[in-house]
Amino acid sequence: MPHEPLRPHQAQAIHRVCSAIITEHSNKRDTNSNFLLQHAAGSGKSKTAAALAKELLLLRDSCTDRRLFLFAFIVVDRVQLTQQLYETASQYLAELGAPSSWVALSSCVDQLQAYMGMQADNVRRPRIIVTTVQSFWCMWMRARRASILGDLQAKLNASHQRIAIICDEVHRSHSWKSVDIINHLLSSNRGTDKGGRGDGSEGERQRHKSNSSSRKDKGSSRVHYIGLTATPSENALRLFGVKEAFRTLAQAQGTSALEPQTQQQQQQQQFEQGHLFRPFHVYTLRQALEDGLVLDVLRNYRCKEVTVLLEGGNGALPDQEHTRLQQQQQQDQEQQ
Repeated sequence: MPHEPLRPHQAQAIHRVCSAIITEHSNKRDTNSNFLLQHAAGSGKSKTAAALAKELLLLRDSCTDRRLFLFAFIVVDRVQLTQQLYETASQYLAELGAPSSWVALSSCVDQLQAYMGMQADNVRRPRIIVTTVQSFWCMWMRARRASILGDLQAKLNASHQRIAIICDEVHRSHSWKSVDIINHLLSSNRGTDKGGRGDGSEGERQRHKSNSSSRKDKGSSRVHYIGLTATPSENALRLFGVKEAFRTLAQAQGTSALEPQTQQQQQQQQFEQGHLFRPFHVYTLRQALEDGLVLDVLRNYRCKEVTVLLEGGNGALPDQEHTRLQQQQQQDQEQQ
């Protein structure tokens, strides 16, 4: 079966994510655990997820030649999407000659737990697991009730390898709580504020404010989140985007009359408070239209005028309106 190459925007996004992770690993510092890819609808996000999972699993430590990633989970919020993504990932890896056992579809919590519990050196262990975010929730609750959470974490931590969570349609499928639960399930550490991960709504930010310092100190650098969406929400940007600081003109002018030391302190405080979040990689709808990957639905359209007859009337239109509608109908027929 011939291998269809990745499109330029797919290859670029994957290369940038892998390069960032390699750089962070080489420098032995956790600079950004999360990545948000904003790619236009219809530009091949499913294949991007499959190819990214494969490339992450091939990353190796330059000193030990040990693979960096143990698992790559492709996570969605709809059962119907799991089959589609599983087929896309299986076909893509088959074209590259990878073993069929590398990809698995987890349709229930028992399967997910069985796959995650396999020994790292098991040749039949799947590397890419397609599942739903709800399965992680159910597995976390089951593990807590059965007091087996520590055993599962110990098995995953024994390899000292990383885990990738590739989230499709991330604008609707993930919240601060779901990210924290997945982090807690896959690692002995709780969530982290590293990279662009925020705390979701204002209420959640206030509720977890007391724990933020501890999360920063011991955040889970083993778990990397890569979110894909065409329409990132504010929550998705806070959870997965790159955090950038900025200063407004009003902030800059408001410090001019202060003493030098006080002015410097207030500038620093304002600079830290003013920030925004942006995607790590963007492939816009305009670019997709220019590349011919999606159709321009606004190129050919016709405005239609609708007349509504309200129930209870006599059902007749005024003569002037009736004549106008007949003329409009005749013009439409001539144009066709």
